[in-house]
Amino acid sequence: IILRDYLIQTRTKISGKSKRKNWTTSYAVLTKHYLYFFKDQKNMISSNKPDFIIALLDAKVECCSNESSRKNCFKVITFDCETLIQDDNREKSFHWKEMIHKCINELVGATPITNFMNRNDNIGFRRSRSQKNNRPFAKDFQMQGSSTINGYTNFTYPSPPSSINDKKKKIRERLLNFLKKRPPLESLREKGIIKDENVFGCTLELICMRENSKIPRFIHECVQAIENKDIQADGLYRACGNLSTVQKLRFEINQENYQGLWKEQDVHVLTGLLKMFFREMKEPLFPYDRFESLINLNEIDDKKIKLELMKNLVNNLPEPNYHTLKFIMEHLLR
Repeated sequence: IILRDYLIQTRTKISGKSKRKNWTTSYAVLTKHYLYFFKDQKNMISSNKPDFIIALLDAKVECCSNESSRKNCFKVITFDCETLIQDDNREKSFHWKEMIHKCINELVGATPITNFMNRNDNIGFRRSRSQKNNRPFAKDFQMQGSSTINGYTNFTYPSPPSSINDKKKKIRERLLNFLKKRPPLESLREKGIIKDENVFGCTLELICMRENSKIPRFIHECVQAIENKDIQADGLYRACGNLSTVQKLRFEINQENYQGLWKEQDVHVLTGLLKMFFREMKEPLFPYDRFESLINLNEIDDKKIKLELMKNLVNNLPEPNYHTLKFIMEHLLR
């Protein structure tokens, strides 16, 4: 977690459709990849999932003083959603905006020209409509190349032919329109078009209850199959196996066919499959309602007290989570 605090937010566009502003105070949690919004801090600890999530990959952050009368307001934009965020404290709002922008840049690695254009957006630098209509793009670009704004100089770059730009723009618009028309995942589940899988994307409690076991059969057999291979291989859990093979095994396991685990020769396919299982669980191995207590342990300096509290926290985990965590830790220590 990078930041967490109360913020005021409203979603102005959801799945490509504009929405009326409905400002709500939410508990925001910023991580490297996502921005979570919960009803409040208590809800974050006890609830299984947030009110909504913003994926920061390919997202943008912009000032939006012209879209709201509220002070210290900024906007987070994804390909199909827009969210306005605001706080009465100017420094707090600016800090959140900068940290979100930093997370986005770390994910995509912005180029110098992109950074400059973002900078122009933030300080309100705009060309007039008459300039856009009367001057070619390349000429405008060169005109900007000689100017310096707040210490940032925009150097001239060669402009691609307009026909290529138009073609790319049309393709991008078609893809966006196609994605906007797709119904949300929740509605597909309600209609029965998409059903929950038997193993992947499920909860440990439900799997163990169905199998009448303390550890899911998949975890037990997958770890055994991994240990039968070369566990001294370089990058055992770092390197990735063939994704199509991983997906094939996943489909077989959801059909309760585990033979493929023992026939697979590439250990990295098996480790990739195990990582996928934990990544797609509905609830993490360390449940949401224990998450706050786990984070608070980092603030304790005394190692003995910290270790004792950690033991109590682990011992009080739900039975399937406790036995699965113990089994995985024993495997990783081998």
